[in-house]
Amino acid sequence: MIIILFSFYFHSLNKLQNISAQNLQLVTQNEDLKTETVNLRQQKDKMEAEWNKLNDSRAQWSVDAYCPKDKKKRECKACQKNWIHLQTKCYKVNQEKMITWRQAQQDCQSKNSQLLLLNKVPKKITTSVEQFWIGLSVENGKWRWINGSTLLDLSKPLVDGNCAAVSVKNNAWKSVDCNGKSYWICEKEPLSL
Repeated sequence: MIIILFSFYFHSLNKLQNISAQNLQLVTQNEDLKTETVNLRQQKDKMEAEWNKLNDSRAQWSVDAYCPKDKKKRECKACQKNWIHLQTKCYKVNQEKMITWRQAQQDCQSKNSQLLLLNKVPKKITTSVEQFWIGLSVENGKWRWINGSTLLDLSKPLVDGNCAAVSVKNNAWKSVDCNGKSYWICEKEPLSL
């Protein structure tokens, strides 16, 4: 009987020590998480401060881009210099060099815009270039616009690639290799005046 009691006592003591060790480990993890939370909050605050500083800088850049000073007077326009204002959008035709679809998308993003979201080149944009990248590519086997919407016209199968370009001659889009090179058109909202 005494042996059973000692066995039970040592077993309980061993369990208690294991629970205490687990508790200590959890307390340590909790302290580590608290420290990490403080560090992340500090990083977030720092990033927000940098973001605000960049926004202030960008706001001034936007004013200068849309409202350039000419003889000490500012004249504001709906689109930046070298952009074309048509109906409800501003367009930037990039025909200086040919680049891949991804490079074109990155270039448009760097201009706070996106690749053209039309499957035709707007009629008032005149150019001698044969084709332009547009913001349409294959994602998970479906044609999707870069704004996330699915292409409703599914008549064009995947022929040559997973990206789309619009042919100026035919004024229709076609499937092309994303790593091929083409010119591109960026679009964005005009400045509300």
